[in-house]
Amino acid sequence: MFINSLGTKTIIEDEQFSVGNRNHKTNYLKALIEGFALFGQSIYLGGKIILTNRKYFWLLPCYSLTLYIHRYIENGIAPQIAKRYLQNSEWSQIIVGGSNFGELLGALCVFFLTKKIRSPIVWLRLDSILLFILWYLPFYNPSTISVKNAWIIALSFIPLGFGSAGDDISLNAYIQSSLSKPQLKNKDVSSLGAVMAFLYSSYITLYAILNPLLGKYIDSVYNSKQTIRPAFIFTVGVQITIVSILVSLSTFIPKGSCKLNPSLE
Repeated sequence: MFINSLGTKTIIEDEQFSVGNRNHKTNYLKALIEGFALFGQSIYLGGKIILTNRKYFWLLPCYSLTLYIHRYIENGIAPQIAKRYLQNSEWSQIIVGGSNFGELLGALCVFFLTKKIRSPIVWLRLDSILLFILWYLPFYNPSTISVKNAWIIALSFIPLGFGSAGDDISLNAYIQSSLSKPQLKNKDVSSLGAVMAFLYSSYITLYAILNPLLGKYIDSVYNSKQTIRPAFIFTVGVQITIVSILVSLSTFIPKGSCKLNPSLE
């Protein structure tokens, strides 16, 4: 709406695009192949930056694992609770809504506390603690099935969304600020783009492998025992405990991170 608010106008001559338009059809396949090649190169260079530098190594578990576990909570756990516990798949939206509301609160806290909390380390440690709230799910057995139970579970998901937004926003801000200067000699790939490509691809790969496998395991347990509570002990409790421990330990990798409120270089 406000692009032309300064009163400036840009006149583009048709001749500037004549060559590109003529060769568009013949060069499209080549451009597509080059795009895939650059993406693969970005992942390789991003992995090289992450895995060979103590300053960035901790980002792999802290970014990819936290992003994975929160997406699994919303897309894997919430639908199973609504379908198997409450026998109404539509109520999963209520549960996810609690997580989304928590993300709003977490984003606001990051915004207002950005000068006091100087690094994502604090948010990551808080998130790893809040994840343990879900340990109650394998043992939650409501006496009656009603929408009230969906709202109760949604309330317990608010802290999870809070922690998710806190570490996600602060991590993205840290990555952008620490990789704002060019660190690669490659003119086609930026260090920021390479690192983000590697981290996000790691999360996508992790989710694409574990989510269907865990879903099949939950379904098999339900088919044999007519309940998913035994499966939730492993897919919820044990998995979240492992992720929390790995993330917590990873926050002590950067230099100067042993303080309560560290300020990373």
